[in-house]
Amino acid sequence: MGDVWGTAVPNWITAITAVAALVLATIGALAAWRSLQQQIADSQAAREREIASQARTVTAQWVTRQRAGEDGRTWTEWGLRVINHGTTTVFDVRADVEVDGRAEDLPALHTLHPGDLFVQRVKHADGIAYAVKRMKDDVTRVQPIQSPSWRVHRITFEAEGDTLTWAPREKPARNGAAGFSG
Repeated sequence: MGDVWGTAVPNWITAITAVAALVLATIGALAAWRSLQQQIADSQAAREREIASQARTVTAQWVTRQRAGEDGRTWTEWGLRVINHGTTTVFDVRADVEVDGRAEDLPALHTLHPGDLFVQRVKHADGIAYAVKRMKDDVTRVQPIQSPSWRVHRITFEAEGDTLTWAPREKPARNGAAGFSG
C-alpha cells in the first residue's frame, strides 16, 4: 500500500497537471490566434474605409474658360476640371466622358495632387489624337457646362495601391459638378 501512495499517486497528479497545462496552452493559443485574426480584419476594414473616403474626394466637371493671347484676341477653351479634395496624391486618373453625345476616354493624368487641375483637350494636327495640358492657373475663373451631352461617366484612379472606379451620382450637384460615391 505504501508503494501505491508513494509512486502511483504522484505520477497521476503529474499526468493530470500536464494534461491541464496542455489544455490551457491550447486555449491560450486559440484565443491569441482569434485576436490576431480580428486585428487583421479590423486593420483591413480601416484601410478600405480610408481608401473609399479618399476616393470620394475626387470630382470632375466639364468647364469652359476664356483665354487672351498677347495680340489681344480671346478664345474659349473647353476642358475637364478635376479636383482632388483629399490630402494625398492619387495616380493614373482616367476619365470616361461624353462629348456632344460621343463617348471618349481622355488621356490619363499620371498624378493628381490635392487641389484643382484643369485638363484642356487639344486636338493634334491630324484631328484624331489628343494631348493633355495641366493648368493650375485661373482654375477659379471657369464656367461649368450645363449640358446633358457633356458628361463625366466615371473616373478610375489608383490610391494607396488600389485601383478604384467611381461613377457620378444620378443627379449632379447644383453647380454641375459630378460627385463621386462608391
